[in-house]
Amino acid sequence: DLGNSEDDNLAAFSFNSRGDILVKQGKKKDAVLKYMIPALIFAQQNKERPRAICMTANILKELNDNRSSKFADMLKKDYPESPFVKELK
Repeated sequence: DLGNSEDDNLAAFSFNSRGDILVKQGKKKDAVLKYMIPALIFAQQNKERPRAICMTANILKELNDNRSSKFADMLKKDYPESPFVKELK
């Protein structure tokens, strides 16, 4: 239900949380799809978006997916001062 919230920050948080659960279950391919939703759909002002982009970039890199650099570049461009930039792998 939270994913359908009128509050975009809450909706994005729910997608990130589902991604976190899937990562802990070892389902990285499923997790990256959850993180991609806030990364690609929500506005740049969304509080959860930088973390979603970082997680997407890092998991794609672990999966040897060359799209990881596109998400890393997106994070650096949209949020150059974000602490998540330092968490990129």
